[in-house]
Amino acid sequence: MMSRTTLPAAVFVIVILLALAFWLLFSGNHDQQVPRIEAELQAETQAGQHPSTRVTVPEPEDGESMPLFETRLAAALLERYGDTITDIRVQLSLLRVQNQLLEKSPREGIAQFARVIRLAFPDLAETILSNIAKMLEYQSWLTDNRLTLEDLGPLEKQGMLVNKRRSLFGNDADLIWADELEDWNRKREAMAQRLQDLGQQPFQSASETIYQIRSSIEETYGDLAGSTLVTPALLSQVFFEFDNVQGQLSAMDADQRQEQINQMRRHLGYPEQAVERLASADQERNQRWDNGLAYWEERQEILDTLPENQQARKLDELREAYFGAEAPTIRQEEEIGFYRYTRPRVYGRN
Repeated sequence: MMSRTTLPAAVFVIVILLALAFWLLFSGNHDQQVPRIEAELQAETQAGQHPSTRVTVPEPEDGESMPLFETRLAAALLERYGDTITDIRVQLSLLRVQNQLLEKSPREGIAQFARVIRLAFPDLAETILSNIAKMLEYQSWLTDNRLTLEDLGPLEKQGMLVNKRRSLFGNDADLIWADELEDWNRKREAMAQRLQDLGQQPFQSASETIYQIRSSIEETYGDLAGSTLVTPALLSQVFFEFDNVQGQLSAMDADQRQEQINQMRRHLGYPEQAVERLASADQERNQRWDNGLAYWEERQEILDTLPENQQARKLDELREAYFGAEAPTIRQEEEIGFYRYTRPRVYGRN
């Protein structure tokens, strides 16, 4: 078995899937007494707001005309945000101003807000108003689709949200929801490091290693790590990639190894029927590997002993003898430089 000194690519993929699955679940309020979509809607209302942008619309002064009040408010916004207004997050934070004006004047608030923005930022006014309209459309879409979103799994749900965000804001969506993305990246990197460290520790027992995997997920992602997202299949993909697990399995004879793999799968949470089904699949994989490795030895002998002008025909015959109908696929793989039987054997996986 080849030594793997860095986090295997397959485990890295699992880390990405874990992070995606928990990304949505851990953004915003997670009080179990509040439906999750309502918490998300509340969080989305605040999305994209620059940390320094907290606006309170003042009351009109005694005897102050509405045009004078709007001019005073526009001047205050210009003074506070003139240097940062090109940032779309700052622009979206002005939605608070519109909401406050609507509270004070439900019939005139929107028109009043538009006049204030055009006074304060004449060159960017239409862009600001357009971006705020898009955020309002997004929030309305969230409300209209709340039941659909609640019925989706986390990955599908996140994909639906991201698609809607990009349809409205394009690449600016990454900036608007940058905090969410940064949190996702932190969790992903932390999980990757935890798994890499765990996979390089001396092997203790299957139950202890699986317990540590679960603990790492819980420490990284919190209480919801105990949800149905963390399935035996997902844990299995991580567990069997560990160098220390493979080191123990590769030192066993075939029968002992299979029994150990079966026991490991029971610890991972597979029911007995699934353990038996997977054991049968393991036997098929073992036969394919034995066949493939025998082919590879004969292939190397052909390349080492025959003249180059005779090699292609003999290799075709050899592939046909070992792989039958699959021979053309093996040939195509080799023509592009992929040699499936030079990969490391990962017992319990391939």
